[in-house]
Amino acid sequence: MGDFAGAKRVACFLDYDGTLREFEALPQQAYPSAEVRQVLERLHRQREIDVYIISGRKRDDLDAWFSRYRFTLIGEHGTSFRDSKTGTWNLLHDAVDLTWKRRVIEILKHYEGSTPGSFVEEKSSAVVWHYRRSDPEFGSWKANQLMSEIYDMVANLPVEIHHGKKIVEVSSIHVSKGAALEKFVRENNYDFVLCAGDDQTDEGMFRIERKGLLKIKVGEGDTHADYRISGPGHFRQLLLRLLDARTSARSVA
Repeated sequence: MGDFAGAKRVACFLDYDGTLREFEALPQQAYPSAEVRQVLERLHRQREIDVYIISGRKRDDLDAWFSRYRFTLIGEHGTSFRDSKTGTWNLLHDAVDLTWKRRVIEILKHYEGSTPGSFVEEKSSAVVWHYRRSDPEFGSWKANQLMSEIYDMVANLPVEIHHGKKIVEVSSIHVSKGAALEKFVRENNYDFVLCAGDDQTDEGMFRIERKGLLKIKVGEGDTHADYRISGPGHFRQLLLRLLDARTSARSVA
């Protein structure tokens, strides 16, 4: 990871929930903690590092939590981005087929009604069924049942299904974190890029083969990443160590 310290132009593509921040029972409770803010402030002060918060969250959360920082915000797994200079939100993809959403919402609402504690979240290019607050055993059983049912229903639709950490998400195949990363790296010609995430939506970034790309998986599960970190707390510590090493290297230079 020494290239992070010595490279001139560096970019960090960082997932939020499960990567920078531990999960909470309710998504709105996962606002940046003091430990997270410490890392964000350090990154904000590094003028030669471009930071991209690349999350499944919608614009409102990203604006509320990160607009004060000098970061580019990428919402809903690559649907849109907030320009760090202008503060305006822009779509990353035009003319995405979303006609499938109504059918998917209907079936997810059915599972919401039959699974106490669960709820459905609608995004611009995705629909998510959350069951973190449900009985763990019953919620997992219902999630597997939903996965089986929904695979048959969307077999010929332009979507992909993701069974993540206490969620089932159906999203457009035309939107991905990998495509977003490639766009910004291509436009800015970075010397070194670090990307980190914790679930299957981040594998689009990890599958990219590019010189100077460091890929870090946070937590368990199969991955195409180069390295694995056990959890958000250890990942935050790693980022701080990397920033310290970069500061030391540049002061010597």
